[in-house]
Amino acid sequence: MAFEEALAEGDYAQACTLLAPQTREELEGTENMSCSAALEGQDLPAGGGAPGPTQVYGRQALLRLPDDTLFLSQFADGWKVTAAGCRPQAGEPYRCMVKGG
Repeated sequence: MAFEEALAEGDYAQACTLLAPQTREELEGTENMSCSAALEGQDLPAGGGAPGPTQVYGRQALLRLPDDTLFLSQFADGWKVTAAGCRPQAGEPYRCMVKGG
């Protein structure tokens, strides 16, 4: 996936273009810095390896990778990451390092 590839290459500017607008805004606002700098500081796992089955629910999707779980939404210009660095929590929703409001 392009987002994970950008992270692995350290191309945080490119990774930011693949974030959903609300996710990007929340990241910048929470960290009080540019998206690129904020994303670099998150220490997100670069998913690595082949993705597992993608679950699609209309315009929303869940993508499980060996080292990460991503949530995506479909926009007019394609699929964007709404949450990354997500880990399941027993009996609770996923806890994500980067997410939109």
